[in-house]
Amino acid sequence: MDAGTAAQGGTAAPDPARRRRETAAGVAVVAVVAAAAAVALVSSRGPDVEPAPEGSSRDCADLLRRLPRVLDAGERRELTLPGVAQWEGVSETVLRCGVPPPGPSELPCLSFSGRDGVTVDWLLVAQSERASRFVSFGRTPAVEVTADATGPDATAVLVDLGPALAPLPVDRRCR
Repeated sequence: MDAGTAAQGGTAAPDPARRRRETAAGVAVVAVVAAAAAVALVSSRGPDVEPAPEGSSRDCADLLRRLPRVLDAGERRELTLPGVAQWEGVSETVLRCGVPPPGPSELPCLSFSGRDGVTVDWLLVAQSERASRFVSFGRTPAVEVTADATGPDATAVLVDLGPALAPLPVDRRCR
């Protein structure tokens, strides 16, 4: 059919090159939408971390409700992982409630008191140039905190978390 026939109300055969361009554009749109959906899903699930064994306990749910919205100048993200909290800002901090409570240990045990006078004990479990990992000592459920910062910045995070941990039962202290 020629252009004159199409102008008279007939239908012209589709242009194969145009069909390929339209199909490629459609595939690109679908790929972008799928990628955005994947990013949204990962963002709502949280950091690349597994919930702790007791993370879905009532005590951990209560603890998460007491956590601050801002920590070390970072905003708390809403996550769907039970017992996990994350703050992102200048540095990143991840908290996991319900980790196995540590027993007697030779690891450094640090005590931090906040403005409210509550003292919380922490074991320094691991430290590298980029991050420090602590586990609360003598409280149930036990809480693990991984902070991007090291040194005084990492321990300031622990002081700020103290009021949220204060209601947890204490069964022993650092020596």
